Amino acid sequence: MVINNIKELLIKWLNKKNKTEIVLKSIIYSCIVDTFYNEKKIDIKPYLISIKILWDSLIITTNKPIINNEISLYEEKIKKLLKNKLKNIWINYVNYNFKYK
Repeated sequence: MVINNIKELLIKWLNKKNKTEIVLKSIIYSCIVDTFYNEKKIDIKPYLISIKILWDSLIITTNKPIINNEISLYEEKIKKLLKNKLKNIWINYVNYNFKYK
């Protein structure tokens, strides 16, 4: 019963304007950072500038082109982690296309 109440509150909160996008961006950011730290022991936080969501595309902006290439190498692992995290908070997963700037 408590879980249902928490779920209802979370859904109401996410339905407010722009809340879903903010949560989604932060989850995507954490998936990218976590994957890099787990795979390469690299902290890429200083290199990530922004993440934009456009329909089914994610535009990831970094300040180094080599980081874009590295992200593309781990894209499948990032997508898998993202899918698992979104499933835990009851948001439907969209198979995002990664684009880099």
